[in-house]
Amino acid sequence: SLGGLVEVSSAISLDEWFVHLKWLEDHFGDSSQEYLKDLKTCAFRLRKSKQYRNDEKYVQIWLKYATLVANPEDVFEYMQG
Repeated sequence: SLGGLVEVSSAISLDEWFVHLKWLEDHFGDSSQEYLKDLKTCAFRLRKSKQYRNDEKYVQIWLKYATLVANPEDVFEYMQG
């Protein structure tokens, strides 16, 4: 796990986030609180980075996040906005 990830998350690249999230999912499952927290943090911290807007990994992160929240429609509306 990347220690202090949330505090320095704006400096972490999408590839680093992707590896970290995959590690969390493999070791704790996608229902762990840490996984969901970091998934959300990644999605929202990188949302203004135009370089990731159409990146397959970034879209996968948003899709995964949408499957884990109570109202996935809200996530898709936000993504379109």
